[in-house]
Amino acid sequence: MTNSDGRFQFSTSSDTIIIYHPGYDKIISTFKKTRDTIFLNKSVLELNEVTVTNEKTLWQKVKDSIDSNYRLYPYKEKFLLRGVLRYNGEITRIQDIQGKLERRTLLYTKDIEPDDKDFTGHYIINTENNAIERFKLVVEFKNNPFSEDKESRYRTISYDKEISLTKSNKNQKYFIASSKYHAIVEQTNKNNSFTSYYDVSFILTTSENEGDFNVKKNVSASKDLFKINYSYDQRYWNAQNQLLLTEEMLDFIEKVQDPNNEFKVRSNIKN
Repeated sequence: MTNSDGRFQFSTSSDTIIIYHPGYDKIISTFKKTRDTIFLNKSVLELNEVTVTNEKTLWQKVKDSIDSNYRLYPYKEKFLLRGVLRYNGEITRIQDIQGKLERRTLLYTKDIEPDDKDFTGHYIINTENNAIERFKLVVEFKNNPFSEDKESRYRTISYDKEISLTKSNKNQKYFIASSKYHAIVEQTNKNNSFTSYYDVSFILTTSENEGDFNVKKNVSASKDLFKINYSYDQRYWNAQNQLLLTEEMLDFIEKVQDPNNEFKVRSNIKN
């Protein structure tokens, strides 16, 4: 997964590199032949003819294949989670967390239907096994009413979510490999004398799915991510290669550590 600057990093014992993104041609190369910048060519699918029948729709086939494609039982996995909060376009908080997670199931209902809200986005479905392998939804609210809290008024004006699923070689069941969530909230007061915007995003990546390890429950799933007191391990974050920092994030961290910073900052980043 690349960050918003298009940068990525990974390590492997193999010399072969396979780079693929839905809608683009696959690249198979080696470390020596791979350059710093990689360009993918769009792939074009031509249909010779289309036949209309009364067989099940693709979405019906997806629902019929839920039991065979997804993990509907408890399992454990490790994760990396990053939360970034912006106020009027500038980063004010970054929270990175690693941990272990015990899921009761991947899906909590088999009665899945496409989102009935007005949205833009796409689903990517494997037509060989009728599994959803990726989807992205972008929802924008028009004239969404404000909620009030004392003197403040706020409303969500948009959100988008994207999830990528990967099939396990162990049992051929899909798991969430990565996901993103992003929302924008508008804030004002009762007199509408100002308008501000809060922008929050979360990125999740997982590993060691269905791992055999103990999970110690020490954080509630409903707890505010930015209020978790989590110690900073510089050696770990310098070594991990799944969530790279963007230039914007590096500038923010440098500002946090600057002793001449005029703002009071609470951080667990050590100089």
